[in-house]
Amino acid sequence: MNLIAGRVSAYDLFFGAQSRGIALGVIYSPEEVMEDRHFIDRGFPTEVEHEDIGRTITYPGAPYKFGKSPWRIQRRAPHLGEHNEQIFGSLGTTAAELTSLRADGVI
Repeated sequence: MNLIAGRVSAYDLFFGAQSRGIALGVIYSPEEVMEDRHFIDRGFPTEVEHEDIGRTITYPGAPYKFGKSPWRIQRRAPHLGEHNEQIFGSLGTTAAELTSLRADGVI
């Protein structure tokens, strides 16, 4: 196996082994995962708009697919403190208290 693995690509080794009934997998680098035809075909690389920087970034998508409970990335991750008003407001924090917390460096 080592002799063959040293002479062919990881994908070719994987495909050849699988087609012969040998259980074998590929350990990809993050970049390779995003370029693999199988992952591309199943929609793994996911484009996410970052309106704050004016561009789209490719993220890893769902690691699995479920027909009855699908999920997907819907937007970029929030910035630090982006939802402070909503979260602290739901906890009963007043606008004055929020301003004080910011001024004191708590948030």
